[in-house]
Amino acid sequence: MSVEEDKMAVIRRYLLDALPGHDVQDGSRMDLDRTLLVFHGVEVIATLVITTALLDGSHPSALELERALRNEHVVDWVLSSPVVYLQHNTLGIAER
Repeated sequence: MSVEEDKMAVIRRYLLDALPGHDVQDGSRMDLDRTLLVFHGVEVIATLVITTALLDGSHPSALELERALRNEHVVDWVLSSPVVYLQHNTLGIAER
């Protein structure tokens, strides 16, 4: 797997663990950014836009990304907003 796919798997696993009974599917690309759609039943409850800068390269590592998702309570964002942007600064990770 590529670094990008590893990190997408971390995000997807975090969401599925934090939101039992929900489904997470790949959305379309927005320019170079990736998207994930979070469903509850047939209803899309949130779209996550994940920047290419967050997914490319070794920083953050998959472990750092997983920790940041939990520490920043991203699941709460998903439940309260139809669009969530994941990037270095929203996750409290310094961009290198």
